[in-house]
Amino acid sequence: MATIYDTLAAVTGKEYVIDADADDAKPYHDLFGGVADNDTTFEAVVLPGGVEELQKVVRAAADQGYALWTMPNAAGNGAGLGAPGRPAVIIDQRRMNRILEVNAGSATALVEPGVSYRQLHEHLQKKGIPLWIDSDLNPDNSIAGSICARHYGYTPYGDHMLMQCGMEVVLGNGDLLRTGMGAVPNSDTWQLFKYNFGPYLDGLFTQSPLAVVSKVGLWLMSRPPVYRPFMITLPDDDALTQMLEALRPLKLNGTLANTVAVSSRAFETALHHRLDNILQGRPVHPTTLKTIIGLGEWNVFAALYGGPDNVDLIWDTLTGIFNHVEGAVIFQDKDRGDDIVWRTRRALMGGEAPASAGAGTLDGADGVSLTAAAPIEGEAAAGMNRIVKTVAADYHVQSLNEFAMPARTLLNQIHLIPGKGGRDDAVAAAREIINRLTREGYGIVDESLALRRVADAHYRGSALADLVGRLQSAVGS
Repeated sequence: MATIYDTLAAVTGKEYVIDADADDAKPYHDLFGGVADNDTTFEAVVLPGGVEELQKVVRAAADQGYALWTMPNAAGNGAGLGAPGRPAVIIDQRRMNRILEVNAGSATALVEPGVSYRQLHEHLQKKGIPLWIDSDLNPDNSIAGSICARHYGYTPYGDHMLMQCGMEVVLGNGDLLRTGMGAVPNSDTWQLFKYNFGPYLDGLFTQSPLAVVSKVGLWLMSRPPVYRPFMITLPDDDALTQMLEALRPLKLNGTLANTVAVSSRAFETALHHRLDNILQGRPVHPTTLKTIIGLGEWNVFAALYGGPDNVDLIWDTLTGIFNHVEGAVIFQDKDRGDDIVWRTRRALMGGEAPASAGAGTLDGADGVSLTAAAPIEGEAAAGMNRIVKTVAADYHVQSLNEFAMPARTLLNQIHLIPGKGGRDDAVAAAREIINRLTREGYGIVDESLALRRVADAHYRGSALADLVGRLQSAVGS
């Protein structure tokens, strides 16, 4: 009987199949090898070049009883784990990296999973198309991976799943399915109207083991007449509580249309620098030192978009509101110069792919992360902060936080960076944080790949988990 390696090589050619024991498989061991509570490993990696090869790969894996682990591109975001208890094949979709269509008139795009935010941004720039992307912190992340993980960005199009429109997926039996209006014969509105006739299915394929995504559509933002980004530094947790109370009505009434981010000093520093160099008392480069000094304990990033008169009017109102938050200092573009933190945040809120984000600690493989959801309330943030800080101290790990408000929800993105105890301490801390947050009513909505099995176990036995299991059996995944 042919091995899985031989079967896959017959589909893509040997140059696009990697044995798990080969030196070239190390990046995949780094990404998938740190998954806590995982009971299986992978035997081969395959890099299909298109949807037909992808279908054949999926069928071959199913025929030989392999689970499918997936990664949309080299960045690793949106990576997925198939059913536990079976040896796996990793499908790396970085070769599927074509921008299939950009419709400038309708402000839509259709891309393959390997396409990154940086790639799409450069394509729009090269073609002179006045449309904005909405990038992750790491611009090399897969667009499809971000959508399927239900991550957020920082423009008014910051809810990536909300701005997704139309999907193509390969089911576990190798069948091809198009969602939305792509399911309707001869439709020309696949990237225009999200909902087909009958049940809406796209959500089934996000944070999901039910299929492998092969194409994704998305809406792009038209460049506004005026874009005015701003930053507010806050001195302490009390000011954070006050600021969130001030921000809530501005989010609810649409005054602040973009994803407002409130990040800790450590989080911002870690985006651009190796945090361990700073925490362990090693010499700090002058640029790094300037970054740390130029930040508050908490830092608000938001923007206004629209016509000149309207933006000026709203700005005057906002400054009056924010000046009532004790210790708050407001900065506009002209005040910040070109420091690396401001340059990155200005790009993210302004529809660009930032040049430098993702190069520091947050892009490393050692830490773990999770995202919790709560109402936009100062006390909710304080409650989550108390839990995270207490557990992090107990397990001797460093916690980095960013709060984000895409719409009506306060999302708390929590990164845990190991100390001397290594990744096991970070995983143990994350497990405890998940338990405590859920007991207090804060919902866990996302986690890094390392915590996937931990989170699965937390929801095991629920009606939702049971339904997903039945759907997996039905679609052959």
